[in-house]
Amino acid sequence: MAQQAAKRQQAIDEFKRLTETKPDKSFVNGSWTLHIHYWARRTKNEGQYGVLLHQGAVVEPQQIGEVIETDLGKLKYYCHLEDEKPTWEPSGWNFADPSKIHSSLGKTVEEFAVNHMDNKTDYYKKLEDDEMR
Repeated sequence: MAQQAAKRQQAIDEFKRLTETKPDKSFVNGSWTLHIHYWARRTKNEGQYGVLLHQGAVVEPQQIGEVIETDLGKLKYYCHLEDEKPTWEPSGWNFADPSKIHSSLGKTVEEFAVNHMDNKTDYYKKLEDDEMR
């Protein structure tokens, strides 16, 4: 229990650090803004966290995996910052279409993962499983 609380606090601290700085990328259309923050840029441990704003207010997800239609297109809430996941997978809000999600070097998440995974088959199996849901 204490380990989970410490992990959650670490994620909260990381979120504050990320969001108190200027986002690395911003996408704006109409009243919607998606800010993307990267950490460990240009390394195999690079990660990203997306913060979605509507009319200047942070959009809180109803659940993990939630997809909403915005002026930016379909956006998905992938997971919380503190959730266990491979570092290259997005967390927070990002585009529902993985081909629109890019690393800081401009590679798609799929390309980035393939270049940094020991077992690429697991990655493609996960993509197929996600599509089946």
